[in-house]
Amino acid sequence: MSPLLALVLVAAPVESAAARFDREQAELRSQLLAKCPAHRAAIEQLGSALSDQRVELLRPLETCAAKVEPYFIALGGALSMKSQWPEAEAAYRKALGLRVTESAQLGLLTALVRQKSLTSTQQADLDSNLGYFRQRACSRADLCAALSYVAWHVDDVELVKRSAERSISLGFAGWQPYFFAGTVYAATDAARAVELLTQAKKRGGPQKDIDGFLSRLGPAPAP
Repeated sequence: MSPLLALVLVAAPVESAAARFDREQAELRSQLLAKCPAHRAAIEQLGSALSDQRVELLRPLETCAAKVEPYFIALGGALSMKSQWPEAEAAYRKALGLRVTESAQLGLLTALVRQKSLTSTQQADLDSNLGYFRQRACSRADLCAALSYVAWHVDDVELVKRSAERSISLGFAGWQPYFFAGTVYAATDAARAVELLTQAKKRGGPQKDIDGFLSRLGPAPAP
């Protein structure tokens, strides 16, 4: 790497999660308006729609947005929020058919691990996409948090620890990586587990579950 490129990379501002979300929403809106002008009213509502309204707004756009990869990411996310896992899986598969991204891979993985049983094809896709992340460090706080969730569901303890710790180090604001890592550290490192679970509770995690773990682990370590 040249010294000039290194200087540019060091000096480049890190995009916040909120700024990235706003940028991605603006890009999605722009692409949808270009492909689906007849649905302008629905597209304009997406920015302020509640999570349970987004599916109803997005569904009618599927034909005109058939080549818009971020559309299927958004649809998959909206379906996931409603726990419609097979439908979310289908949306993420369409996104991956247009362009392979880690967001779509993790969306697909999440939809797969939340289903009670998988076909041989689904299991193969689960294994291959997990294999990708087992060989690479996740690159964004939110993606690392999602990966810790997936790894927790398949009992991959080391991947839970690695992805959750990276999500935390990258500044993820939510409770999820603290909770998932805390529950797996409980078996081997009580002090770290208490520290993580205490943070998960402070950040709004599931209080009853966290209190159950903490009661078995003992008091938090002294600061």
